[in-house]
Amino acid sequence: MAPVNHGRARSRSFARVVLGGLLAVSCAPPGASEPPPVPRTHVAPAPANAARHHTFTATVHVGHDDRAPGRKGFRGVMLVKDDGESWVVGYEPDPLWSAFDNARVVVEGEEWTPPGQALAARHIRVGAFRHAERRHNGVPVDYTEVGPEQVLRGRFVDAVGEPGTKSEGERFLLFVTEDGRSHATLHGGEPPRGRVVTVRARRYDMVQLVSVAAVAGPHLWIVSVDAH
Repeated sequence: MAPVNHGRARSRSFARVVLGGLLAVSCAPPGASEPPPVPRTHVAPAPANAARHHTFTATVHVGHDDRAPGRKGFRGVMLVKDDGESWVVGYEPDPLWSAFDNARVVVEGEEWTPPGQALAARHIRVGAFRHAERRHNGVPVDYTEVGPEQVLRGRFVDAVGEPGTKSEGERFLLFVTEDGRSHATLHGGEPPRGRVVTVRARRYDMVQLVSVAAVAGPHLWIVSVDAH
């Protein structure tokens, strides 16, 4: 009996395995080796080494997202960077951002991952933001920067423009903090007057003061009022 060449036998066995694998791949249906599509309701994870704090320039989209077919029902606020990457600010309409719709802004904030179902996009809690350009929709902007949310205690007070000023006779609402500083308010609704309340607000630095010209310094965009 002729001696068995174990090395040659192993080579033939290995070749059969490789050939079988190649045939299996070539006979597989198209697309079988591709990963399944990620549902739109899954959160797009940030890169493992991504910083949680971000500063970038983007275009604001309020209540719509014309870059992403299939999201026609989106009612919130989204930022779209120049490279097309989308960042969700919130899922509900926000009057603060409505004034910035279609504007290019510079934002800074913290990336976060919402619990449960969410759009397949990155999410950001915006701190401060400002216009990236001096004009919006062909009109000069009338504010320089919107600050991060802050918690303040104080009282709402009705005021009237003094005689001889640009706002003579005009009525407006002030928020006077516990340390005595007065701020003209925007989006304040009809809060209780005269008693101490807690508000969440953003500083709103104006360029051209119109309806609240009698009050110098930063204004306050009132986010919410806690009267308890």
